[in-house]
Parts: sequence; structure tokens; C-alpha cells
Amino acid sequence: MQAFAFAAVLEHTPNAAPAARCTVRSCLRAWRLDENELADDACLVATELVANAVQHGAPLPSRRAAPGGAGLLVLVLSVEAERLVIAVEDGAPQCLPVERRPGDEDEHGRGLALVAALAAERGVEQPSGRRVKRVWAALPLAPSITS
Repeated sequence: MQAFAFAAVLEHTPNAAPAARCTVRSCLRAWRLDENELADDACLVATELVANAVQHGAPLPSRRAAPGGAGLLVLVLSVEAERLVIAVEDGAPQCLPVERRPGDEDEHGRGLALVAALAAERGVEQPSGRRVKRVWAALPLAPSITS
């Protein structure tokens, strides 16, 4: 399987989540990895990671503000070692993601549990010397895709 990588700069606003979904679908289509289940799972994971970064993170410190004053974050997609890695970088390295246990009546708090259910691996990285964090999740590629 050939390695691919793509990064998209998104505004640090609630509109980033739908933009992330469109970016993931377009990217997977271009890479010919748009098999339905993978695309649906990848869109859900990207949406949750981006929404979490917008709600609990901060704009990246080294990126210029978008027109209108909104800060920015980065969505990174890569294919490596027979898996699709979806990562989101924001500017709040001190705010690490915490998986919640929402009650039946709670409207929020299920995003990271969904990511955990879909991802084969996930994690958080804090590149040294940078005031950012990278939250990522890896989805396995089907054997039919990797061969």
C-alpha cells in the first residue's frame, strides 16, 4: 500500500466539523479509499476530534487568524502501515482529552467514546518545543484495500 498524507487548515469555529467531513470524504475519494464503511467511520472520527478541539482546545498559536478573526486548527490525514490516521492539532497542549461517562439524558460527552469504539489505536502527542497538541485515531484499512 502506498503511503499518502494530506493536511487541511480549518477555522477554529463550530463550522470546522462539517468542513472536516467534506475534507475527509474528498481525500478518501482521491486516494480511492472511499469504501462506504471506512468513509463513514473516518468522517465520524474526524468530526468528533475536530469538535472536541473547537470546544475544549484553543486556536494554534503559530497560525494567522482567518478572515473575521477566527483562529485555526489543522486536520491531518495519512495512510501508513495499513491504517488511516486522522489527527487534529490545536493550541491547547494543557487540555488533554478526557473520555466521559455521560448519562442517558446527557446530550454531550459521547464523542471520545465513539472514537474509541471505531479506532484500532488512538492517542495524544505533544511535539516538543511547540505549544500544540495532536489528538489522533487510527482506523484499520480492509484487506481488500491494502492488497
